[in-house]
Amino acid sequence: MYYNLLKYSDEDSAKKEFLQFRQFVIQTNDAHIFAASRFKLEKNKPNISYADALGYGMAKPEGAKFLTGDIAFRKLDNVEFVK
Repeated sequence: MYYNLLKYSDEDSAKKEFLQFRQFVIQTNDAHIFAASRFKLEKNKPNISYADALGYGMAKPEGAKFLTGDIAFRKLDNVEFVK
């Protein structure tokens, strides 16, 4: 997230925006890692990054939708697809 903020604004603005989202950070635990790895293997899609698989695997147990613009996730449940 910080990378994209920095790409489109100056460093001070990017840091300010980033820090506003810190309250929404979810700590990764073993169950998230297990779910992400299982998801990536079961979907067998090389174009799904591990980071996206982890985000998807973390979202549902935390009561959140996975927000993405990656077309590989378009028809999956618990996904909010935006472009």
